[in-house]
Amino acid sequence: MERKRILITAAGSEIANPVIKALKMSDLHLDLIGVDIEPFSSGLFKTNKSYLVPRASSRNYVELLKRICKDNKVNLIIPGSDVELSVLSQINESGLFNSKIVVSSPEVISITRDKKNTYEFFKQFNLPFVMTTSYDNVNELIKSCGFPIIAKPKSGSASCGVHVLFNYDEFKNSDWDNYVFQDFLVDKNKYGNKKNITISDCYDGGKLIQEKEISVQVNVSSTGELIGTFISENTLKAGMPVKIYPFKDKAIEKVIKSMANKLIDIGLRGPCNFQCKLTCNGLYVFEINPRFTGITGVRHVVGYKECVAAVCDYVFDYSKLQLEKILQTDYNKVISRFYDEVIFDKSQLIELEHKKVLVNE
Repeated sequence: MERKRILITAAGSEIANPVIKALKMSDLHLDLIGVDIEPFSSGLFKTNKSYLVPRASSRNYVELLKRICKDNKVNLIIPGSDVELSVLSQINESGLFNSKIVVSSPEVISITRDKKNTYEFFKQFNLPFVMTTSYDNVNELIKSCGFPIIAKPKSGSASCGVHVLFNYDEFKNSDWDNYVFQDFLVDKNKYGNKKNITISDCYDGGKLIQEKEISVQVNVSSTGELIGTFISENTLKAGMPVKIYPFKDKAIEKVIKSMANKLIDIGLRGPCNFQCKLTCNGLYVFEINPRFTGITGVRHVVGYKECVAAVCDYVFDYSKLQLEKILQTDYNKVISRFYDEVIFDKSQLIELEHKKVLVNE
């Protein structure tokens, strides 16, 4: 069988490394190509070939990436960072590259990259994305939901820059222009309702306490068919899942599929992650990311092989039934996650820094 060539962007990221891990564990005949802006990126030393590229915002990014794909006859591109989604989606829409790209439409990216846009999109369908507003309309949120509320960067992830606000005084000394504000979702199994929440429930020594959350990974075929879902309860540390407990829940799956189908209608393709809380008022989603995630590799080892499914779909033209068989979770497994290391010679790093290209033979 002819080897296929898969390019993974942002190869050193928390998203790309699990993708590389999953593809290397697969039985597919693949050559992996990694690109990143930073030479000291672990994923560059796990792939068959590695390249340095400028930031996605650079005017040279598209030209250089196109050249790399052409020179290596790349069959498929998998995005490894949020910031590249918009650029790669535009490339995919334009047909500028011969290589296929696992990415959703520009409209899906635009909606999901801004939590306020996401709320407004699902509000029209009466689907449960948490109430989200800008600073200009924060009084409406407080009037409707009461304190505490959550302040988040408009397009942030991994709990970076998140604040819990308990009163109006906490607005005074900060610039909230690039923030959105959401209702504080209360885990019904821990607190019951918001009236029981105190500052000590949210902060420990000035640091935000990481709560458990429900994560639902949805995968959509290149033709727009929903081919799999993976539900897990995740315990977080510094915004990253460290304990993953997969489980089945038909009610949760029904809600998320309804939301996913609305995004499919406007171009959702490939992977999409829904982060949720189960409250006294039911399930609420508070963030959606149309991409693979930091636990993509974890899902792979318990049978939900979403990266393999993407390659088999986009490169090998598998049928829906064949793809569904690749996404079968072993619910007898639970996962404890930890950081790993990548060791490489200094000479490899120097070569990459000075020649702008490294070939891992």
